[in-house]
Amino acid sequence: MVEEKNKIETQNIMSLQEEKKLSIEEMLVKNLQWSQLIYEQNKKIKNRLTLMVITKYIWIVLIAVPTILGFIYLPTLLEQFTKQYSGLLNGITASNSVNSAINLEDVAKMLYAK
Repeated sequence: MVEEKNKIETQNIMSLQEEKKLSIEEMLVKNLQWSQLIYEQNKKIKNRLTLMVITKYIWIVLIAVPTILGFIYLPTLLEQFTKQYSGLLNGITASNSVNSAINLEDVAKMLYAK
């Protein structure tokens, strides 16, 4: 009877050790699964950050560079434009405009000429 009890106790001890081994193996498997999930998440985050950087460079090329170039070159282009059309613009001044060219006396003479 004592031998049977010892056998049962040793079997219990062995089963407990096996359970511990199983639980450690299960924990390792779970840890590996979590590590894989975290790795996948980090991969997605890295891809999004890369896309954000590329988008920022595209924004700089499409928006900032033309604006800066406009500030640099626009005044000289406007100056050339005004020089080119200054002959046309000099003929039309405020004193020679249509409103000032019409003399009220001339209009009155035309109306009462009958």
